[in-house]
Amino acid sequence: MNTLLVCLLIFSAAEDDAQPFLAEAQAALAAGELAHARAALDDALARDPENIDALQGAALVALEQGRAAAAVALLERLLKIDPHNDWARLTLARAQWRDGDRDQAALTTSALLERHPTLLEALQLRAA
Repeated sequence: MNTLLVCLLIFSAAEDDAQPFLAEAQAALAAGELAHARAALDDALARDPENIDALQGAALVALEQGRAAAAVALLERLLKIDPHNDWARLTLARAQWRDGDRDQAALTTSALLERHPTLLEALQLRAA
């Protein structure tokens, strides 16, 4: 069998393995069940550690639960996979701020504003 085809089948299976857990997390979030959503997102990441949706969801849940350091770690993982993800960069700055790392939050915000000088959320964060 062609090596490329085998790789595509493996990646496709990995993504499919995470999907039921992402759907479960979404339903849990809609019901306000953060602990359940966190567990489902952890399961999704166990099956596909580079799943952008799972990383984003897990970071938001971590922030909502007051676990800013965990959110920072998740967002840094996400940005290694997708370095141009401006949503993740903005959320990272917020998480760094909440974690008490004001200097790093300022650096992250400045990097985002270099790309988007009029981004209102980044300007508000910088002003804070």
